[in-house]
Amino acid sequence: MVTERRTVMQGGTLSREIPFDKTSKIAAATMMILSIPLRKADGILIVTGEGEKERVHHGIELWKKGSGKFLLVTGDSEETKESFGEITKKEITDLCKVEENHPDIFKQEKTRHTLDQANWAATVIAEHPIESLIVVSALYHLPRVFLTFLKVLQKNNQKIVLIPCPTLPVSLEYNYHRIPAEIARIIKYQEQGDVATAEELCDYLR
Repeated sequence: MVTERRTVMQGGTLSREIPFDKTSKIAAATMMILSIPLRKADGILIVTGEGEKERVHHGIELWKKGSGKFLLVTGDSEETKESFGEITKKEITDLCKVEENHPDIFKQEKTRHTLDQANWAATVIAEHPIESLIVVSALYHLPRVFLTFLKVLQKNNQKIVLIPCPTLPVSLEYNYHRIPAEIARIIKYQEQGDVATAEELCDYLR
């Protein structure tokens, strides 16, 4: 159902009004998120899931290059652990080529979902000098991750610069088939108040 309408620019002139429903807003939010350029930050957050090692390896490479001082790696749900196994802090520090007790590397032990991951990251951020964060996740999952983390930070009154960094697991087709479910989850969790809306994203980016 169309909830509102917007007049858009097309070819340098105003086009006729088009429907602007929930899905259109998510598409707009996705374009805004992916247009944020990658740059150095205080920390790097790797949001794990689906056993996709690309996320972990890419985030660690950024950390090794000095793109951020702190490295945060979220945990996986029990379902993911059963299907794909679990990456441990030792595996992470081995890949980073540092000792397991490195003071700037943090690994979440348990999680149920993206909201849990966001709440854990917000706690770590509050305890350390982190004002900007590169968020590494799969391309199809990144919009929901970004909007979930934004909502948690806003609820906590934490003013953090979020910098998206998408990875491409397996293939573009792999991403494509997961997009409908991601859109459905974003709409559902926005209604529950756990995911930021396109309007909240606009306010944040101003």
